[in-house]
Amino acid sequence: MVRQEVKSVVSAQEHPDRVGKTAIRDGPISKRHLRCVQFRKERKLRAAAEKLEQLNVDTESETDSSPGEGKFG
Repeated sequence: MVRQEVKSVVSAQEHPDRVGKTAIRDGPISKRHLRCVQFRKERKLRAAAEKLEQLNVDTESETDSSPGEGKFG
């Protein structure tokens, strides 16, 4: 039986000098992974845009009411 050494995985929080930098890569990155990362990025941006639009709609509806007529008026 061959015993293998297990390298400990250290998070970016434990290594502040690695925060914001790209990951250390051991090999080629598959096209599938790159496509998944791209889709994730697009979903995140789309969700942020929808949330911003919803906030804009909410603030416009509050400012459209005449003075003295609020949500509870």
